[in-house]
Amino acid sequence: MGVLPLEACRIRIIRCKIILRNFSNLITDSKQPRLKKMKISKRVLEPNNILRIEAQSNYCKIYFIDRCKTVVVAKVLHLVQQKLPADMFVRVHKSHLINKQHIRHVSGTNQKIAELSNGECIVISRRKVAMLCKTANL
Repeated sequence: MGVLPLEACRIRIIRCKIILRNFSNLITDSKQPRLKKMKISKRVLEPNNILRIEAQSNYCKIYFIDRCKTVVVAKVLHLVQQKLPADMFVRVHKSHLINKQHIRHVSGTNQKIAELSNGECIVISRRKVAMLCKTANL
């Protein structure tokens, strides 16, 4: 196929513009509600109120002391861990980060389990047991 003459190119461009205008009119004239951009307010979370954080693929679920609400954050656990004070939180498993202040005790023979102040039990990875006992003074 050879090069098109200039007028043929202009006609094609005009046809494309008309098609695009008609298509955009169809979209704006439709009776379906359009989604508006919503601002999501940033919450300031107090580390003292956080009981534990659980990873769920690319999200983190933050559990609070009061138990009545949880917050899901669209960040991976190690990024959340970097933003929290290192002396307050300890990573006991690849999917759990626990506030040291809320660990009651660690029990178990073969598999260590940390019991939290609200009664929840979290399994501790065998490679993290020594580090947990050292940093949490258990």
